[in-house]
Amino acid sequence: MTAMDALFDEFFARSPVPFFVKDLDGRFVRLNAAADALFVEREGSALGTHYSDHMDEGTAASIAAVDQAILGTGEPQLRRQTFVVGGEERYALAATFPLRDEAGEIAHFGVVILETTEAVKTEKRFRALSEHHPVAMLIARLEDNEVLLANPAFFELIGIPGEHDAAKISKARWLASAEEHEDYRRAVLSEKDRDIYECRVRHASGDWFWASVSWRRIDYDGEPAVVVSVVDIGDKKEAEAKLLDSEARLKAFLDHAPVAMYLKDADDRYAVVNKFIAQIFQRPAKDVIGMTPPQLLDPQSAKEAAEVDAIIRETREPHVREATFETPAGPRSTLSIRFPVIDEEGEIRYIGGVILDTSEVKQAEAAMRESETRLNAFLQNAPMTMFMKDEDGRFLIMNEEGGRQLAMDPEDIIGKTVEEVSPMIAKAGEPYEAEVRKTGKPVTVQQEYRLEHGRAVGLNIRFPIPDVNGEMTRVGGVFMDVTKQVVAEEELTRSRDALHQSEKMNALGSLLAGVSHELNNPLAIVVGEAAILEEEAEGTEAGEAAARIKKAAERCGRIVQTFLAMARQKEPQRTETDLNALIKSSLELAAYGLRSDGIEVVEELDPDLPKLSADPDQIAQVLLNLIMNASQALQLCEGERRLMIRTSRTNDGMARIDLIDNGPGVPEDIRRRIFEPFFTTKSVGSGTGIGLSFSHGIAEAHGGALSLEPSEAGAHFRLELPIGEGEERVEEVTPTPTPVEGGKRVLVVDDEEELAGTLKRMLEREGMQVEIAVGGAQAIATLEEGGAFDLILSDLRMPDVDGPAFYRWIEENRPEYAKRFGVVTGDILGPSATRFLSDVDLPVLEKPFSRGRLRALIESFF
Repeated sequence: MTAMDALFDEFFARSPVPFFVKDLDGRFVRLNAAADALFVEREGSALGTHYSDHMDEGTAASIAAVDQAILGTGEPQLRRQTFVVGGEERYALAATFPLRDEAGEIAHFGVVILETTEAVKTEKRFRALSEHHPVAMLIARLEDNEVLLANPAFFELIGIPGEHDAAKISKARWLASAEEHEDYRRAVLSEKDRDIYECRVRHASGDWFWASVSWRRIDYDGEPAVVVSVVDIGDKKEAEAKLLDSEARLKAFLDHAPVAMYLKDADDRYAVVNKFIAQIFQRPAKDVIGMTPPQLLDPQSAKEAAEVDAIIRETREPHVREATFETPAGPRSTLSIRFPVIDEEGEIRYIGGVILDTSEVKQAEAAMRESETRLNAFLQNAPMTMFMKDEDGRFLIMNEEGGRQLAMDPEDIIGKTVEEVSPMIAKAGEPYEAEVRKTGKPVTVQQEYRLEHGRAVGLNIRFPIPDVNGEMTRVGGVFMDVTKQVVAEEELTRSRDALHQSEKMNALGSLLAGVSHELNNPLAIVVGEAAILEEEAEGTEAGEAAARIKKAAERCGRIVQTFLAMARQKEPQRTETDLNALIKSSLELAAYGLRSDGIEVVEELDPDLPKLSADPDQIAQVLLNLIMNASQALQLCEGERRLMIRTSRTNDGMARIDLIDNGPGVPEDIRRRIFEPFFTTKSVGSGTGIGLSFSHGIAEAHGGALSLEPSEAGAHFRLELPIGEGEERVEEVTPTPTPVEGGKRVLVVDDEEELAGTLKRMLEREGMQVEIAVGGAQAIATLEEGGAFDLILSDLRMPDVDGPAFYRWIEENRPEYAKRFGVVTGDILGPSATRFLSDVDLPVLEKPFSRGRLRALIESFF
């Protein structure tokens, strides 16, 4: 015998469960002690006896049928058996199974008997008790709540007379409603035992009444079932209204509230839980029944729960707290409400609890906070104004950039209307906001504001924001500061305008250069001949007249040079200049026209105005242009005509001249164009559009500005020039003629014979021998014929061979004259002249020339 066989025999012999083996004829071939005790009352053994020797015929026949079934099917059989042993009825659950030999044939039957005698007797006693018990009772299958048995008291309670058929109760669903029946069914399934369950029971009449139900789980006919007692508590309902109402609310709360609820008994075990407890403990609610907090919670959380329960039992007061504890599914955040459940005797019977699983709420709050943080970071760091207003137009949100734009703390803006923050912005934006509220559609518009920190140009976007009901009660806004872009666009426009103006100026410069050159030649003749006449008639009235002619012609020459300087952007010839004196002299020149037009001139000249470093001729020309423009504008006015000229000194070191008239003024649509070259509003023949453009250029060349200022009536021009010291201007004095020793020979080259003749006579007065060549071609011919000269003075602009070409010929053919070559020209600023003079180092005499400058030129050679 193996050790395993020995163990099996030991198990077989000592098992309290009856085991035996019988042969195919029904005789016992092996029994354990428990089996012998079942079949034999006293000492002795049933071994070798037939099973029918120990029971009644009916039981023996039933066992024989089981054996035949096994022989037929080869499958084990499980049957309930009733048999009489020693005159006593016994009950058992018998499991019979085939035992096969080596050939696989059934040779014996093995039997295991689970005796149920006591359970059956108990059930019978229950039946006998319930049949005569005054309390309504029923037995129902646990799985589907099918009523299996009900006592007469129950049928009487629900008003079903006559035959006591349990099927009638199942069809009737003895609770008042389907919902209550379902609640009851869930409670029975979730709670093994229940002492008090108040519910409404349906009466056969259609009415319902309140009942107190209790149940216990039992095994009924081998199936899980509950025995239920039902007590009509209608008579007590009125007296217990408060308590019942409270319990009803608790029941409704327990059954319907989507929160975890429980009752813990005095042993700290969960006696009642609802299905939502599973969301907290992550396990079915039925598994929680009977467990304690240490079995469900981490040690720390269980300890804290025990401490709270102790406080509740001591204070008999509810307790509320937030807690986070570990569960099999991870940490859970909860709001726990615990309270004492006090019975009629005033004793705390249970600790009730409601647990709100706030994990998702906390997560949502965290997500909301994170979202708000991101949104706030987006709002506060956005380089544009963002805001939201309520239905009353009050700010709900304003970001940092909006506060910066409004020069206010954003917190100070919240709760205010835009009218309270900035009436100007309110006036500008109100129509668009009203449109958004009316149409429910966004609006985008570009607007310009004058804020405290300066000008702001923005892309203003307004859009509706619906509330929770979908009503468009709020308005959102974005103000994108595009000032820099607009300024850049304006600067680009100004650059384009400047380029356009530059092109006009170049065209004007070319025109004036030609005109000035043509004027310089006759002016040179006038100046030269007047100088000769002044010298010859010195001391006579004719000599004085010649001096006046020369002075006027020289001034004309300076004016021409001013035109050329402006056209060619030549730097002003700065000297110490008395601005007040220039104004008076300019008014004297225009005095006749002003008087004849009936214009009153008001002078407010600052006597302490410092002198300027400026070109007096150019500034005088600007003043005269402005005075003449005012005079022409005032001619269009009826009634009083007035021109005021005022000088003052600014805080930033500028001299300011304001010329203000009461004429028609400058229309708004052309104000920005008045300084453009060739732009004029005067009739044909009355204006050229050059004066203001040149005046503007002269002001800028001096480091100042000429502007048209805003004015309610008339025109207000303002000229500002920097104050500074310049060289004192010394009037040119014609020196006493001193002939050059030896009578130097000079070749004068010019295409205008009259001008060449004047220069010849002036040189002869210097003791020179002069020969004239009319044009560059004749000069080359003279030199090729062997003419010898000590000095060559040549014009630059000539029709056949011009000055530069003549000089290049000299460099190649007569280089000895290259260092004895002087230039006499009326346009040293022309493009070709400028290029030529920048390439060579030659003395230059500008037309119109004076005796002194001519003398200085000669001395530079000899």
